[in-house]
Amino acid sequence: MKIAVLDTTHAGCIIAEHYALAGHDVTAIDVYHTTTTGQPETYTLTQDAVGTFDLAVTPVHLPPRYFKNIHAREYISHHEAVGQLLKEKNINAVIFEITGTRSKTTTALTLSHILQEKYNVTTNTSAGLMFNNEKIAGLSTAPGNILQAIKLTENLHPEIYIFEISLGGTTQADFGILTTLENDYLIAEATKPAGSTKIKTLIGERTCPIINSSTRSQVKKDPKTTFGSTEDNVYIKENTLHYSLNKHRGTMRLPELFYPDAYKTGIEAAVAAALHLMTPDEIQPPLLNFKGVTGRMQLNSIQGRILIDNSNSGMRSGELETLIQQACSYGNVFLIHGEDGKVCERLDHETSKKIIKKWKHRLIGAALVGPEFEGAGLKLADVGLKPEGTYTAKNIDDAIKIALQHTTTGDVILSCVKCFR
Repeated sequence: MKIAVLDTTHAGCIIAEHYALAGHDVTAIDVYHTTTTGQPETYTLTQDAVGTFDLAVTPVHLPPRYFKNIHAREYISHHEAVGQLLKEKNINAVIFEITGTRSKTTTALTLSHILQEKYNVTTNTSAGLMFNNEKIAGLSTAPGNILQAIKLTENLHPEIYIFEISLGGTTQADFGILTTLENDYLIAEATKPAGSTKIKTLIGERTCPIINSSTRSQVKKDPKTTFGSTEDNVYIKENTLHYSLNKHRGTMRLPELFYPDAYKTGIEAAVAAALHLMTPDEIQPPLLNFKGVTGRMQLNSIQGRILIDNSNSGMRSGELETLIQQACSYGNVFLIHGEDGKVCERLDHETSKKIIKKWKHRLIGAALVGPEFEGAGLKLADVGLKPEGTYTAKNIDDAIKIALQHTTTGDVILSCVKCFR
C-alpha cells in the first residue's frame, strides 16, 4: 500500500518507519520543514506535500491547507495509525492512556509512582520516557512516540505502560483516563475544539473509561469509573481521599504537599486507576510518600532562597496572579516568567503583562524568559518595573542565575515558565 505520513515534527517519522517495516511504500512529509536528518533507508522523506496515495496519515492538529494537494482513498489521524500498528503487536502488559486539557502529566506520574510499589512501569509524559524511576529518553507526548517508547523499553519487560498523549488516544488501551476538559481550546488554526478530538480516540472496544465526572455526558461507554465529586468512585474532600470501587470502600490519607489543590485531579484520577490493579492497603503507602512532580507547585530551597517551582508545559497566564499572591505570603518575590523552548499552546502575553503590572509593587524583580515572549508584546518597560529590576533570560537555568544575583537569603523565587521538562 502506498502511504503518506504528514508531519515529521510530531513523531511522524516513527509512524512512517513502522509502516515501511511492515512492507508498505511510505513517504514521510515534513510539512513544517524542521527535519534535519538525511534520507532514511526504509522510506522516502520529503518536504513536498503533493501526490496520490492509498492512505494519508495526518495529525489531528494539522490544518487542511497543509495537505490540500494530497489525494488519498482514505485519511486517518496519527492516533488512529498508532492504534492500528499497536493491534499488530503482541504486548503482554496493561496499557493506560491519559489525555485531557489539564493534569495529564501529574496524573501519569502520580499513577506511575503508586503502581511501582507492585509492578515494573514504563511511563511516557512531557517529562520524558521513564522505566520505573530511571529516565530512558526525552520523548514528546505525540502519539507516534508510543511506538518508540515500547521499542526502547520492551526488553526491560514492563508490566504496565502509562502513556500521556496529546489530543487523544489510540483506542487500544486497557484503561483510558480523561482528566478534565475544562479550559478547552481550539486547534488546527482555531478550526476545531481540542476536547472533542481528545475523546474521539481515547476509548476503544476493550478500553475501560476512567473519567472526571464533569465529562460524563461526553463519554458514552459504560461502565465508567468516575472521580472528582462526592457522588463518584473516588474524590477528595477535606484533605481525605474517599473511594468506593470494586468492593473496596473507605478513605485514604493524603501526602503533605505544598499546594494540594494543584494535585487534586491528578491524585483522584491516579487512585481511581490504581484501584483496578491494587488494593487500598497497597496504594496507601506510596500515596503517602508521594512528593509531587517537578515543576508542579513544588516548594524547594536554593542557596538560602525559597524556590516555588511551577514551570511546566501546562502553565497558563491566567494562573499567574494566584501564584504571585501565594508566593508573597512567603516573603519578597522575584518572578521568573515566559516561554522556554517550543510549546504547543502559547501563553497569553497580554494577560501576563496586565498581571505583572498589577503586582509590580510586590515584586523585587523579574526575569522574562525567551525572545518570543518579549516579541509578543511584553517589553521591559511595559511591565511597570524599574529598568534595573527587570531582566531577560535565555532559559530557566539562566533566569535562576539572574534571580540568585538579585535576591538575598530568605527571598522567594517564583518560577512560572511554560516549558517541557
